[in-house]
Amino acid sequence: MDVTVDPDKSTEFDVTINVTNNPGVATLILSLDYGDYIEPVLNSNNLPTVVFGGFLNNGGEASVENGKLKIVWLASDGANKSDENITILLRFKLKDGVTSINNG
Repeated sequence: MDVTVDPDKSTEFDVTINVTNNPGVATLILSLDYGDYIEPVLNSNNLPTVVFGGFLNNGGEASVENGKLKIVWLASDGANKSDENITILLRFKLKDGVTSINNG
């Protein structure tokens, strides 16, 4: 990933996770190590800014644990969901003093 920002402008950016060819999911747990240069943008509840799309929009939780972003979603009825539309949008920002990342 290459990210370069103008320090006079916003240092926030979005990362979208799209799942395709989904045979069915009843539970989704993602743990993302985001490294030393970026961090999740926190909302007013001091939780990471995460938007769940498709059938995931019925709920889900995000937290920061041990320097990793953890996302958990459970089907409310416990049934497999096979909809192709699985999208998770994450908002990150560069840590103070960082102006670019090249992880190429």
